[in-house]
Amino acid sequence: MVKPRRLLNRIGGFLLLGFIGDTMWPLLVGPGQMSSFCQTLALGSSREDIQGQVAKRGYRLRIDEKGAGPIFDPRSMGRFICHVEFIQGRLTTARYLHND
Repeated sequence: MVKPRRLLNRIGGFLLLGFIGDTMWPLLVGPGQMSSFCQTLALGSSREDIQGQVAKRGYRLRIDEKGAGPIFDPRSMGRFICHVEFIQGRLTTARYLHND
C-alpha cells in the first residue's frame, strides 16, 4: 500500500507535469499551426468569413481603423501572428510573422 504522503507527491507531480505540458504545447506547435492557417486564408474572402474561421480555431483578430491587424493565438502570448489587411471588407493580404 502506498503511503498517503507519497501518493500526494505523485498526484502533485502529475498535476505539475500536466500544467507545464499545457503551457508549453502552444509554444511548440504554434508556428506550424499559425503558418498553415495563414496560408489557407483565401484572398478576397469577406471580413465576416475570416472572423468566423478565426473564432473556430480559438484565435483572436484585432483590426484597426485602416482595416489591418494581427490574428494571434492568445495561448502563445502573441508570439505567432498572421497579419491581415482588408480593403473594402475583403482580404487582400495575409502573411505569417514570428514575433520574437
